[in-house]
Amino acid sequence: MERSGQRAGRQAILVGGIVVLLGLGLFGLVHWQLIPRAQAQEYAAAQSRWAGRPFSHYRLVIDFQIDTLAGSRHCTQVTEIEGEIVTKVYQNTCNFPAWTITDLFKLIGLTRSTPCVSHACACDLVVAMQASYHARLGYPYTIALQWWAQANWLHPQYWKLVLSTGRQPACASAAGPRGSRISVVSLTPLP
Repeated sequence: MERSGQRAGRQAILVGGIVVLLGLGLFGLVHWQLIPRAQAQEYAAAQSRWAGRPFSHYRLVIDFQIDTLAGSRHCTQVTEIEGEIVTKVYQNTCNFPAWTITDLFKLIGLTRSTPCVSHACACDLVVAMQASYHARLGYPYTIALQWWAQANWLHPQYWKLVLSTGRQPACASAAGPRGSRISVVSLTPLP
């Protein structure tokens, strides 16, 4: 009698654990779908406002702040752009070509998390991005990116590594840079 009571208790714990995991999975799926959808709608509306602007020639000042494991790096670009082509570079302290507003939109559109970054898929690279758009013209005036590696406990390789070594993979060491902040300091329409 005592054994059947213990078995029933274990079964209840197992069923409860499965219900909790399914609930967390459902919450994660709903959350995963709603946040990107809202961001995608905001992104599309901003692009539409930018496409409808009354000028194609402008002066752009962009500030880049890049945080890495080795420290923080800052650079600035001051350019003149016509038809989304850089026509003059007044200042570029960055070690990459000058950007346009279209390039900023492309960065936002391409920002995605990346599976399988280290330890044979036991770690994923997670990217979080937040953009703020100009209310009237639609251009992104701040883009904040953060990235980190985290355990991919849904992948079989994670569990194979845990069972073979007795510990979790050191995903944090695979993260590399930690974040960036891109700010449009000024955008001035030109004749």
